Amino acid sequence: MKILFIFWALLCSSCYSLKQAYHFTSLYSSKVSVTEALKDDEVPKRIKKRLRTVIEVNRYALNEGLNSDGAYASYIHTSTASVSHLVQAAERDRLKFKTWWFPFVGTVPYLGFFDKNDRDEKYNDLKKSYDVSKSRVGAFSSLGWFEDPIYTSMLRSRYQDLVHLFFHELVHRTYWSSGSVKFNENLAEFGAEILTAKFLREKDLDAELSEYFAKKRDKVKYRKWLKSLRADLKVLYRKRSLGQNEILSRKENIFKDYRLSKIPNFETKRYSYIKNKKWNNASVLGASLYAPDIERFYRAYRCLGKPSIGDFLKSIEEAESLYENNFVALDSFCKPAGQGVADVG
Repeated sequence: MKILFIFWALLCSSCYSLKQAYHFTSLYSSKVSVTEALKDDEVPKRIKKRLRTVIEVNRYALNEGLNSDGAYASYIHTSTASVSHLVQAAERDRLKFKTWWFPFVGTVPYLGFFDKNDRDEKYNDLKKSYDVSKSRVGAFSSLGWFEDPIYTSMLRSRYQDLVHLFFHELVHRTYWSSGSVKFNENLAEFGAEILTAKFLREKDLDAELSEYFAKKRDKVKYRKWLKSLRADLKVLYRKRSLGQNEILSRKENIFKDYRLSKIPNFETKRYSYIKNKKWNNASVLGASLYAPDIERFYRAYRCLGKPSIGDFLKSIEEAESLYENNFVALDSFCKPAGQGVADVG
């Protein structure tokens, strides 16, 4: 599962902060340069092939105006499928995240741990009062504070997914709107979609591009499924007169219905897991963060004349200084001339 994982959230996770810092330092100190890894006979050929792809992506991103300076120039071998571990929590009878606040990043709806046992301990503690979801983290971004390394877990994806992943992380590295995880995930997904399609097309990788678009169509279906599930849950949670026990009982029936009879007809196997997943409010909200609806970003992008992604990010940063809400700032690009900041960027 690819997910943004913020460095400061790792380092500042409540009473675990020093321990997380120790784990990160130990891991970070084992890095080697990509150049060195490519010369190392102990590094498998498939890993070297993926590392060369990351070099290509980095160069391409730089030409598109993204901040790839110092990023992904080193490699850290990990024997597991994850770099770290995540926990999220939400109220049991409403779609509302429990959140945590960290310096520089702002409010975030998750905690991260390098040690799985520490994550599970926090999971069990939160489970006493909340719906809780846990997952593995294959990639995270320092948001430009450090020279992000490449982890083995980041190289396990199929080619087009690998390209998408690194473009996603480089958008985060280039610009982060403090305190709005939803906005940042939407933005990074939008940027990654634009750049991945462009990258594959320019390399004449027709088969990869075709598969990428099939997954993109499935993503749209999944978003609609998730949006409908959330809507039905919200309707239920507004019926406070039912009492909590009845609400919780009907909630489980809604999840069962969506898992068994309302799954879309997907083209690929990317979302086959939703049938057997144990859904709750935390997992629904978590999935919504990483299955964003990015049409507003496409609309703003078109209104600005389809600039480079780097210029698009600069326009957003400039517009955000004029508006309190970042989505309002985004929508301002499509206002008629003379209203707001339609010509920013």
